[in-house]
This record gives sequence, C-alpha cells and structure tokens, in this order.
Amino acid sequence: MLLIRLERGIARFTNLLGMLSAVLFILLLFNVFYDVLMRYAFNDVSIGMQELEWHLYASIFLIGIPYGIQNGGHVRVDLIYENLSIKGKAWIDLFGSIFFFYLLPYWLLITEFSSLTKLFY
Repeated sequence: MLLIRLERGIARFTNLLGMLSAVLFILLLFNVFYDVLMRYAFNDVSIGMQELEWHLYASIFLIGIPYGIQNGGHVRVDLIYENLSIKGKAWIDLFGSIFFFYLLPYWLLITEFSSLTKLFY
C-alpha cells in the first residue's frame, strides 16, 4: 500500500513537472519571438534576452525529462524494443535510465576533469 501511494505521489509530481515545462516552453516561445522581432524589425539586440533563451531551454529540458520518461516520450530504437515482452521492456528501460541518465554523464565528467586525462595531453 505504501509503494502504491509513493508511486502515485511521484506520478503527480512528474505531471506537475511536465506542466511546468510546458509553461516554460510558452515563455521561451514569447522570448524568442521578442528577440527576433527586436533584432530584425528594430535592429536592437538584448544580450539578457538571449541568455534567458538558453536558461529557459535548459530548464525545459531538465525539468521535462521525468515527464518524458514517465510517458514513454524519450528516444529509443524500436526495432528490438517493440518485439520484447513487458518484462524485457522494463529491463531495457531500467538499464537505460540508470546507465544513460545517471552513470554515463557523471563518468564522462569525472573522466574529463580527472588528473589521469591530463597525462594523455
């Protein structure tokens, strides 16, 4: 019973993150429209608005990841995945989530900034 309530709570929180990501996307849309309009119609460039575009994009991406994973909207190669059983799909999702979303980025950062890589340059 506790796990079911926990799963529902996580699902509600993930849906909230998805809605927040959608709102941020609309803000990004207006920001880009304003930036393009000011640049080409009035020949005026705002560095702050351009920086806001990058911050909004990064926020949308990072906040939207849990929603995409929950709803199966993330990218995967379906040639093998579509023919697997539910248990096989679950194992691939588990491995992909752990490896590509958690382990691989940190491993690349540690490798890039470790002193061992400085020996090879």
